[in-house]
Amino acid sequence: MLNEAREALTRMSEDELTDMILQLGRYALRESNRLRWRTGDSVELPGGETVDSIVSLALEKTLSGDRRWNPKLKPNIQEYLMDVIDSLLSHLATGKDNRLFVTASSSIDSVESGRTPSSQGHHMESDWLARSGISPEDTVSKNEEEKLHERAIELLLASSKDDPVLVQVVEAMLLGNDKADRIASATGLNIREVYNAMKRLDRKAAQVSIQIGELITTKAQ
Repeated sequence: MLNEAREALTRMSEDELTDMILQLGRYALRESNRLRWRTGDSVELPGGETVDSIVSLALEKTLSGDRRWNPKLKPNIQEYLMDVIDSLLSHLATGKDNRLFVTASSSIDSVESGRTPSSQGHHMESDWLARSGISPEDTVSKNEEEKLHERAIELLLASSKDDPVLVQVVEAMLLGNDKADRIASATGLNIREVYNAMKRLDRKAAQVSIQIGELITTKAQ
């Protein structure tokens, strides 16, 4: 079957292709800045991805036919690639690796107002790695970062042991339930109980953030 994306890119000059990739990179960074990342960095993303690797992945999936461009539906291939970048960033942002320690209240806002995560500002109040003056990439390796992430979950569950409803909510989130209605369905709680628990989770996550920040600071000394 003809890969129309491959044909279109082959017809582009080297300068045209380079210019398009640069524009896609700027677009990916702009969209990444709209999302919330547990890394606290809109360039270095969870899972070892970066803004540049997302652009490369969009091109790879389109060229391989994994994402199939239909020029009749979207004549401009650059606009199609922008859609693929949006999809990849959204998938990464809503993945379990990123989701738990992004501000819990954002999930409540999304359900109540109908907004998507990308429509909200870049706030990191309860991100477990958010702290003044320290970037996780500056102080810890990817392996250490994963260990800290696991430690943060342990601390969160330990601090929530006297709140069984909150423990249910956290465990449901760890299983991939990222919205209040899905958490309610998974736990059997009513939606108001979930909302209230997620507000408590926001406060707990802020406390864990401080503890993890102290651990990283100690490692950096």
